[in-house]
Amino acid sequence: MISVYCGVSFHGYGHLTQTSLVFDQLARKIPELSLTVQCMADKPLLQHWIKVPFRHVQLETDQGLQMVHASRVDVDASFQAYWREYQSRSSIVSRLKTEIAKSDADVVITNNSYLLSRAAAELGIPSFHFCSLNWAAMFNHYCGHYPQASIVYDFLCESYNQAECFFAVTPGMPGIELAKVKPVGALIRQFPRIDLADGLGLPRETRFGLVSMGGHAYPMDYSRLPQRKNLVWLVPGNVAREDIVDFRLLPVPHGELLASTDLVVCKPGYGTFTECAISGIPVAYLQRDDWPETAYLVEWLERYVPTLQITADALLGGGLSGAIELVGQKLPCNPTTPAGAVEIVDEIFRLLIRPLELSQAIGK
Repeated sequence: MISVYCGVSFHGYGHLTQTSLVFDQLARKIPELSLTVQCMADKPLLQHWIKVPFRHVQLETDQGLQMVHASRVDVDASFQAYWREYQSRSSIVSRLKTEIAKSDADVVITNNSYLLSRAAAELGIPSFHFCSLNWAAMFNHYCGHYPQASIVYDFLCESYNQAECFFAVTPGMPGIELAKVKPVGALIRQFPRIDLADGLGLPRETRFGLVSMGGHAYPMDYSRLPQRKNLVWLVPGNVAREDIVDFRLLPVPHGELLASTDLVVCKPGYGTFTECAISGIPVAYLQRDDWPETAYLVEWLERYVPTLQITADALLGGGLSGAIELVGQKLPCNPTTPAGAVEIVDEIFRLLIRPLELSQAIGK
C-alpha cells in the first residue's frame, strides 16, 4: 500500500482538472493506492473530477489570489492575505504536518502548495509539485512593489524548492523563479461531444456559443448577447430570451457541455483553453494582459483552434459579432495525445514509488 497526500489549489477549476488526470494515472500505476486530498472544495465537487477513492481534508492549500471578479485581481487584498499567512507560517505549517502525519503519507504531491512542500520537508517526506503556474511568480508580478514583498517572495520560493521537483505543465509559465523545474506535456481531459440540439429539441442546424469564466463570477448582462439565426447561447444565468439557455439547469457535465459547443467565450485559463484545443472549438477570449500566464496560454492555443481576443467593453456591451464569425472555422491540426500525466507519474514512480514498493516487498 502506497499512501499519497495531495494538495489541490481551489483557485478556479483548472487545478482540479490537471490533478484529476494525475490521479487517474497514479491509480493505473499503483493498484493499492491510499489517497488523501486536501482542498477547500466540498467533497461532492471533488468527486466530480476525482474518480478514485480518497479521504478529504477541507483546508486551504495556498493563498492563490484574491479576485474582484473573474478577470480582475484585488492586488491589495492579495498582498495582505500573503502577509498574514507569512506571519502565521509556523502555526499553518504545523497544522499541515499533523494532517500529513495522520495519512501516514509516503509522498506528498501538490497543485500547487508551497506550504505543503515545506511541511513535508520538515517531516522528512519527499514532495513534488505540478502546475502551469506557481504562486511565487504570481505574487511577485502583482505584489512585488510592496515594501515587505521580498520577504514573502523569498519564503514562497524557498518553500517550493523544498520539493524534489516542480513539473512545469504545458502550456504554462516556465517557472524560472524555482530551482528544480522539469517541463512536461499538457494535462487535458477530452470529453465526448453530445447532440445538444437533439437534447433541447432544436433544429439540427442549431449552433451553440458557451459563455463561461471558469468558476469565477463575472459582471455581464447576458441579455445583450447578439442574436443570430440558428445560434443559441449557453450562459450561467436566467435570461428571458428563447436563444439563451441557462446551462446550470442542463443535466450535462460542464466538460461535455464545452466539448459539444461551436464557440466558447471565456477568460484565459488552462482548463478551458486546453479542452477547447483538444476538441477543436474556436475561442473568443477576454483581453487579460495583466495575467502573466496569458501569453503562454494564448501562444499555445493559437496553434490548434481559431481565436479572437475581445475587450471587456465589447463583452459587456454585447459586441461579439466578430466572435460569431469563428463558428464553423477549423485549423488543420489538433494537439497530440496529452502526455503530461504519464510523464509526471512515471518520474515520481521512478524516483520514489518503485524503490518504496521494492522496500516494502522486501520487508514482508
